[in-house]
Amino acid sequence: MHIHSCLSPCAELDMSPKAIVEHAVKVGMNAIVVADHNSALNSEAVAYECEKANIACLFGMEANTLEEAHILCIFDEISQAMEMSDILYDKLLPIKVNNETYGYQVAVDKDENVIAMPEKLLSAPTTLSINELQEMVLSREGLFIPSHIDRSYCSVISQLGFLPPTDQYTAVEVSKFCFHVEAKKLAGKFKYITNSDAHNIDDIGLAYTEYDMPDFSVKSIKQAIKNNKIHPCFECDIRRDLFQS
Repeated sequence: MHIHSCLSPCAELDMSPKAIVEHAVKVGMNAIVVADHNSALNSEAVAYECEKANIACLFGMEANTLEEAHILCIFDEISQAMEMSDILYDKLLPIKVNNETYGYQVAVDKDENVIAMPEKLLSAPTTLSINELQEMVLSREGLFIPSHIDRSYCSVISQLGFLPPTDQYTAVEVSKFCFHVEAKKLAGKFKYITNSDAHNIDDIGLAYTEYDMPDFSVKSIKQAIKNNKIHPCFECDIRRDLFQS
């Protein structure tokens, strides 16, 4: 539930929706979320490719708050994601993207034609606080998941020094480099998941979370997390499996 496409300036240009979905299928994924920085412009192309490949998808982005904390914001409907995407773009700091410095930001249609290259740097912070973003996402019935809380930068813990005492997080995410013991300690009272946070093709599937649920929807994900019907699979788990085989 955390893959970056060619729309994110820090992702490889070959991370097109088509390439992402093809590789996701190859490594055994049956549901994905492409979550680009502060934007959902590639959602329609992702949905088209997922339908062709017969895998499920939800729609969202990885928002960057005023505190420079990354948050996964995930929705059932493209319309919800696009509405949030428009808000975030409007609230982005006015840093003009320099392709040579930051990388390219490419939005494509279902035929992989370039349809937009946003002028503002999408990975920049917005002027929305964590609390303001949370209210906007939850009012649109989305998932609100602080990203990679074990990282020493751009995480809620790195920026605030702690996880705020709220009950409004759907879960928290730890990176693919984390271990269960560390994850449990950092997550505290929250359930934790992991994702690949893939920025290149080969990283897709290096970490993921298995959910025991009837369908891939916001409601079912919330219920699975609440009932502890989840199993985070870290990069270290996969490496161990490869070693044992």
